[in-house]
Amino acid sequence: MDKQQETEVHKQLIDISIKSHIQSLVTGGQITEADFYLNDAGDKMIDITDDAGDVIIFNYTLGKLHSYAGRARD
Repeated sequence: MDKQQETEVHKQLIDISIKSHIQSLVTGGQITEADFYLNDAGDKMIDITDDAGDVIIFNYTLGKLHSYAGRARD
């Protein structure tokens, strides 16, 4: 596996981890439908602030990280 493939696998694992965490927060009632919003493409999005105070914007529809701490995912 080359470096680019390793990077893509790492990104996928991050996406899976974040979506799983969001799902557990929804199940536990800590996140509700009111916490989600739609982007211009109609995707369900959510903003979460991590322990360091950085904002994670996650595209829940696509199951992908959109941006972290103001840096868009490439």
